[in-house]
Amino acid sequence: MKNWFRWFALFLASPLLASAQPQANVVPCSQEEMMTVKGKWVKSPEDHIITGQSFSEPQKKEMGLRIDQAFRLIQAAWPDPKGMLVKWYRNMGFTVPGRSGTFGYDLSVGAFHYYCNPDLQHLGVDDETDGGLAVHFNTFGGLLFYDTSMHVGRYYVALMAPRVGRSKDADLYQTSLVRANEQFVIIARDSQFPLKMLTRREYLTCLKSKLQREEAKGMANEIKYSKTDQQKDQAVTYWKSHYEPKLKHIDDYLSDASEDDLNQVAFVKNLQDFTRFYTEAEGGQAPVINNGEYFRPQQTPWFPQFIIVVWTWNDGEGPPGGLLRPHPPDLNVCCRVDKFFKESMEQNLDVEAFRQLLDK
Repeated sequence: MKNWFRWFALFLASPLLASAQPQANVVPCSQEEMMTVKGKWVKSPEDHIITGQSFSEPQKKEMGLRIDQAFRLIQAAWPDPKGMLVKWYRNMGFTVPGRSGTFGYDLSVGAFHYYCNPDLQHLGVDDETDGGLAVHFNTFGGLLFYDTSMHVGRYYVALMAPRVGRSKDADLYQTSLVRANEQFVIIARDSQFPLKMLTRREYLTCLKSKLQREEAKGMANEIKYSKTDQQKDQAVTYWKSHYEPKLKHIDDYLSDASEDDLNQVAFVKNLQDFTRFYTEAEGGQAPVINNGEYFRPQQTPWFPQFIIVVWTWNDGEGPPGGLLRPHPPDLNVCCRVDKFFKESMEQNLDVEAFRQLLDK
């Protein structure tokens, strides 16, 4: 996600940013001083249309109106982006789940940190972002990665991000439990959700099918190039030794577990390799598929049917030590500006106001 923000930042870099490049030997201000610097919002003058997509001017206007509504809600949650210049822009033409004809579009926000001399007389702006946010309409915005070798019916399976709490009345997800610098909420219709979490039975059944296909394909390819019966037997022995224990483990679970157990939502840590089921407190994540019944195909295509708000912040990890540090950096020491941004989104985001944008 960080690289994604950086790509847009470089692509849409403006003269305002270019004129404020870091100067040699500039010493950064303290975090306390940067918290006194009033932030600034800058809107990109042009919309970005994803390559290969085309929309009429009325269609772009309708999407733009909804993006602007989302921007006002973001501003309400984070009215003063202290210590940052924040550039926002409108993107249209993203892939939407299913074949509903619905449009996918988003509000993208890149947060550029100010830097300064110790006396605060020479403010500049970083040339790359270390964070920002996005509001995705009708699209998962790259937050889900589907395994196309696993499917339930015609739907591919993905592993949902860990659920780590609540933001108002929406579940709060974090893209990684190792590095905590990106969170999001999915805002959907009441009592509905654009994704379906798999039960233990559904997950184990589709994983078993995947493993059986892999075993059969690998065995067939090796046998095809075997020159002797001994080589063929060795190929069969090898592939069975690799896959049969995994298949037996799945079969044993399916045969021994109760109906109540198999009907529970599956939470795993590795989508492709089942060892056991976990609780969410243990870091378990739910395998999911697109909910084919969620989208309303006859609805006006630019109406939001679900919305994702995602925010990313600088957590101080960086190249000097990164994930090899024995402890995560303290945001109060390294990253007060980003801590303020993160907490503003977590505490002030008006989920219900976003929900009021749906189906309109």
